[in-house]
Amino acid sequence: MVRYLLIDDDTAGAADASLYARKLTRSSGGKLEVIAVKPLILAEMLESLRTEKPDGLLLDVALTNAQAGDGAPLGYDGIALAQQVRTLQTRGRTRGDTGLGEFPVVRFSKEGVIHEYVNTDSTSNDLFDEMIDKSELVGDLKQSEDVARRLVSLASDYPKVVSPPE
Repeated sequence: MVRYLLIDDDTAGAADASLYARKLTRSSGGKLEVIAVKPLILAEMLESLRTEKPDGLLLDVALTNAQAGDGAPLGYDGIALAQQVRTLQTRGRTRGDTGLGEFPVVRFSKEGVIHEYVNTDSTSNDLFDEMIDKSELVGDLKQSEDVARRLVSLASDYPKVVSPPE
């Protein structure tokens, strides 16, 4: 079974990250488990990724509702976290360190959030292996099944992409 972590600050109402996680998990036919995780301060978040060793990461772009332990804002958003993950993955490959591990990073946000955070500057798109609009999960079951299938395929094929044959 493929396991993704969904890092999202929405924990209430229709946009609750755990609802998305459950829907994707149920739609996968037993091939995917998505676990909703609240964002932590950056150092703790990265350590959690090292410890959890997910097969993939779903990242919300806006983490505006998340707070550090002292109640202060986190000080980073999903794009900054994706950049840090990519930097550590690249550094790990060049140094032979597999601490963080190799896994796909998927942007998982609503179109309005993308417009607000990304707007016309699409340079952050290169940080993500796939981009999924949360509204894809609002429709019928077929749409959720399609997203779940894409996530499973992405995680399953990721080692082939990262380490092409010599």
